[in-house]
Amino acid sequence: MRIHQRGYAQDGTPAMAGEFTRWLNRGIDKRDDEDSSETKLKLTRAMRRLRKIAPREHEVLWKILAGESVGEVHVWLNDRAIRQGHPERYTVKDTMVIIVSGVDKVAFWY
Repeated sequence: MRIHQRGYAQDGTPAMAGEFTRWLNRGIDKRDDEDSSETKLKLTRAMRRLRKIAPREHEVLWKILAGESVGEVHVWLNDRAIRQGHPERYTVKDTMVIIVSGVDKVAFWY
């Protein structure tokens, strides 16, 4: 088995051989799949149920899970309300209530 292949990577270090990289990651990928497949399935089911019952909470939670901050989601909610012609405007506290409510429902169904 080779650790490095001939040549250099873009950062100037010796390039790792593809076989070695796959060998290093084989345990990690397998362990992640075995341990989390049931967890992923349960979370997927809970999120789908949330989407059917509370679509706004689902969208907000989805954005939070995607890595957006509460402030970004707050701005998005207000922009969405303006675009759709709704009179309500959300505060950061309102956004937090939507997040907590969505998390509570997902946790209950999980």
